[in-house]
Amino acid sequence: MVASTSARSKDTYSYDNQWRELRLHGTSTTPVSTLRSVDECQLWDEVGNCTLSYLHVA
Repeated sequence: MVASTSARSKDTYSYDNQWRELRLHGTSTTPVSTLRSVDECQLWDEVGNCTLSYLHVA
């Protein structure tokens, strides 16, 4: 798992045992709301790059 954080957002990446990106959990915060999302990879190319993903927003 790898995390990236800024003043208003935090992204956490999850990988499988082949180091392909599985999902990205994102949280963005404003003074009035918080948006949470999960971007899940569905398809990878021959070197493991995510080429198709599905975004869930909560």
